Amino acid sequence: MTLILSACLFGAIVGSFLNVVASRIPARLAYDWAQASDTPPADSGARPPGIAWPGSHCPACHHPIRRSDNIPILSYLRLKGHCRDCHAAISARYPITELLGAAVTATVVLQFGLTASAAGLLLFTWWLLALAVIDFETQLLPDSLTLSGLWLGLLLSLTPAALTSPALAILSAAAGYSALWLINGGYGRLRGRDGMGFGDFKLFAMIGAWTGPEGLITTALLASLAALLVALVGLITRRLEAGQAIPFGPYLALGGWLTAMTGGVLPMLS
Repeated sequence: MTLILSACLFGAIVGSFLNVVASRIPARLAYDWAQASDTPPADSGARPPGIAWPGSHCPACHHPIRRSDNIPILSYLRLKGHCRDCHAAISARYPITELLGAAVTATVVLQFGLTASAAGLLLFTWWLLALAVIDFETQLLPDSLTLSGLWLGLLLSLTPAALTSPALAILSAAAGYSALWLINGGYGRLRGRDGMGFGDFKLFAMIGAWTGPEGLITTALLASLAALLVALVGLITRRLEAGQAIPFGPYLALGGWLTAMTGGVLPMLS
């Protein structure tokens, strides 16, 4: 029990850090793209902060967050979801990501214990969680995360913690990217527009590097089913309109995580 509680606490802290990642990487990308445009905005101000510095601050008033107000989940509840200084509302994404961080970290540790396999799966889990949160909120999958996660998966394929061999990791990464690229190309010819973004291709390649060829198949199936279910519910409840784009990254991340947790392929499909 102590181990699981410690995993929950550590996962919540990681989730708090992933909130910083999810806030700052897209902001810096948007700033850089604006500056690179033919008509950069005159009032763009300073470049948004990096991940490590400065410390956490309120997005509305920019006041540094006190240490006592930076406790994962608990601080959000104690402050009733508002900044102590300017009383601006704090996005529910912050405690949700911290709760998810705690839940998935505890799940990995509960299933695999304190092992090399658990360490590798935790890195994969946290990478996927950051990407899912960013894509859900901004419909972006930053190269800095997808490509670094891809290379990390390839490197870890050389270790005993790997789910697949180095050769299959390389092959699966290439196959993952190529498969979605081809599907998107065919969709574009039929519908005259893209059905997915290049970030989805890179995320699928990253998942392939971690889980191998069987993992790609299972991930694709789970992600497609989950996205279809959510889309149907959204249409029935009128939260979505016909033809409205939804981010696919969170469903790829969910499918990839479930696949990795079951050893690369779900038992019912093996």
